[in-house]
Amino acid sequence: MAFWFITGCLQQEQEGNTAIYFPAGGMPSLSKALSRDHVRGWIKHIMQEAAPESIDDETERLWRTYSEVHMDDHVIVQKNETTFSLGLVTEAYRFEKAGQEGRHVWPVRWIAEDIPFAAYPVLKPYQGIRLPKEMPGEEARIKFRKYLPSLSTKSYVVFRWVSVIILIAELFYFWPH
Repeated sequence: MAFWFITGCLQQEQEGNTAIYFPAGGMPSLSKALSRDHVRGWIKHIMQEAAPESIDDETERLWRTYSEVHMDDHVIVQKNETTFSLGLVTEAYRFEKAGQEGRHVWPVRWIAEDIPFAAYPVLKPYQGIRLPKEMPGEEARIKFRKYLPSLSTKSYVVFRWVSVIILIAELFYFWPH
């Protein structure tokens, strides 16, 4: 379970289901890509007038999101300059075609929305980044513990202390005599 900070994606809600997505802009499904270079070729064909840096940036953004964000990962999505949302990816990537347009979609269940950045200064370096960035897992679990059900209960704390006590007991038991 990873925590990903993502900007530049859009959010949709249809029939009670929510998701984050990137417009395809004429690209086929990312699942048809054989490699990062394959995606780069598609983007280069679509964005013919774009600078090579823009093409590389868009390639990296789509490829990293496609290949690294998986079901059961958490996403932290910047909504605007002052707020973000925290969600859980509930299904694998899918491509949705609607007429001539398509989009790259990751279904998400929102855990919390409109959380102020001011309450989490640790996220300051992530604000405004273009590429998806993975947050260190333990740090994210600690910072968002009030939103993560298993971490906000007392049973988690008890379990952690019991684990530490068992580890210490094993060290004493198996210590060379």
